[in-house]
Amino acid sequence: MGLVDILSQYAESALPKPDTEQHYDAAVKSASPDTVAAGLSDTFRSDRTPPFADMVAQLFQSSNPAQRAGVLNQLLQTVGPAVFGSLAGKVFGQGAPVPAAGAQPGTPTSLTPEQAQQVTPEQVREIATQAQERDPTIVDQLGSFYGRHPDLVKGIGASVLAVLLGKLAKR
Repeated sequence: MGLVDILSQYAESALPKPDTEQHYDAAVKSASPDTVAAGLSDTFRSDRTPPFADMVAQLFQSSNPAQRAGVLNQLLQTVGPAVFGSLAGKVFGQGAPVPAAGAQPGTPTSLTPEQAQQVTPEQVREIATQAQERDPTIVDQLGSFYGRHPDLVKGIGASVLAVLLGKLAKR
């Protein structure tokens, strides 16, 4: 059975199968990163998956420190310095990083991998919710980010991978 045949199973019924993870591996190896990113964005928006913010929080929890910083910095650019400052105060206390002096309005400083390790998945869920409300394109931005980290996406669960495979089958 070829990859097209495998993916067509998910296009018809996005239910997980015993080999869903292996099917995902085969699909992402043959698909371009842009195709995987678009499929992830569609999956993040799907009514057959958990809310976007919940999936981002789950992926964040499985991420390494550099990936955590990358996701947080994208989210924080979207929500702006007020949310950044609020998060920073909760995580780092009074000496928290705030928008740099002379920075353009709306441009927060970025978090380092070490700082990102101090942020909880629950805080990421809150930020992702606010980011999606402010700018729905954050879904595409994080789809693109995670499209470059397909092994990390495997940790999101077989049900979500099955939906993703169905989305990839339609691309």
